[in-house]
Amino acid sequence: AVTTAKVDGDPTIFANSGAATVGNILTVGNSDITGATVDVTTAKVEGDSTILANSGAATVGNILTVGNSAITGATVAVTTAKVEGNSTILANSGAIVVGYLDTDGSSAMTGTGITVTTVKSGKDSTMTAGTGQVRILTSLVAGETSRITGNGVYFETIRAGIDNVILSDADIIGELQEAGETITNVAGFGAGNSGKLDVKTMRARNMSLQATTTLDVGTAEVAENLTMRADVITALDVTQVPNGPAPLNVTLTGANGLAATLARVNVNAPAGVVMPDVFVSETVMTTTAQSVDVITAAVPRQGTSPMRGTFLLTTPSQTVFVDDRSQTPKGNPSSNTQFFLNDKPFSMTLNGTATTTNSYVVVYDKTVQVTNVLGVPFDGISLVRDTVRNIRDVDSAIRLPGAIGTGTLQGFGPDEDEDETLDVSALDGASVEIDGIAYNVIARGDGPAVLLRQ
Repeated sequence: AVTTAKVDGDPTIFANSGAATVGNILTVGNSDITGATVDVTTAKVEGDSTILANSGAATVGNILTVGNSAITGATVAVTTAKVEGNSTILANSGAIVVGYLDTDGSSAMTGTGITVTTVKSGKDSTMTAGTGQVRILTSLVAGETSRITGNGVYFETIRAGIDNVILSDADIIGELQEAGETITNVAGFGAGNSGKLDVKTMRARNMSLQATTTLDVGTAEVAENLTMRADVITALDVTQVPNGPAPLNVTLTGANGLAATLARVNVNAPAGVVMPDVFVSETVMTTTAQSVDVITAAVPRQGTSPMRGTFLLTTPSQTVFVDDRSQTPKGNPSSNTQFFLNDKPFSMTLNGTATTTNSYVVVYDKTVQVTNVLGVPFDGISLVRDTVRNIRDVDSAIRLPGAIGTGTLQGFGPDEDEDETLDVSALDGASVEIDGIAYNVIARGDGPAVLLRQ
């Protein structure tokens, strides 16, 4: 037990099997304190400081280290630490509790649980909690990269100059998270684990967020890439900052390569939105972007919602409704354009009121223009709106193989006369199946409404 010590050299305090207790120590050189347990009230070390509790607790009140600091114990508790070099805190079998840590270099903490009030690191900050939780009661600020691993991560504020990475076996819940470059969060990290992500405000150039259950972001300010993967995704205040000049990339899928059940997203990105991958059963998305490029999207029907198998996209110029449930025109939700997928992935590009897609175009109104690149005879054909117009453009009617004379067309069997004097008005009300889709035939004038070119 040492009450007060002032040493111009390198002091070593060693207790073989008992406690090392130090009241106040001031050393010009390096300091080394070892015991079964170690309790230091105040230490000022001009060189490197090492505190080692072999089998018990390492308890430090206030420590100032000009060099590097290393504190090890079964458990570690630090009230205040100012380190001009690098700081390392290791709890071999228990938890770490830190009130205030300020290090000019990097800081690293490893234990079965970590609770800190305030941590500042001039370079990297690493927290590894093993089977325990990480709790940041006030703030964590890292000049470069922050890396946090734990079985549940809870925080008030995290700021990182470069990247912020959180890998949690359970939930990630916080108020504010910022990074100069990239935020990477995974809730429910590891095989068999489950977790939700709920953060009020996030800011970074790029964000990659994943949760096995729900993903909720209150406000997200992102410059280039936003990836959200979860079963249920809610992000109603996404803003591209700065706005452009390149469009914002937005990816929506489920966790670990699966499909999401629901995504509700509002994106403020006037420079445009590109969606490289959408794999969601039900998507409701609004955006200020006039230009939206959906590169690959699929809407598998899963869950219990009556709207499963749909993608609803609203821009300032139009609303597009993609419906994989049926090719029947829908009035609810209201839209300018409706597409049908036939259980296949699709792509589409919106530019103002113009849309290009490889989906089946069911209907579109007079305020928009649609170009279909599926390979049907007419670009932009609409089953409801354009049937009469396109009939007038055909060279001659085609009787589909088996349609008349083989009974394929309902109401007409093999005994029907198939000569050129057939009264086509008799076809009114029949139906014909083309590429797996049933169409009603409406006969007006000299021919039926369902006609194809040779």
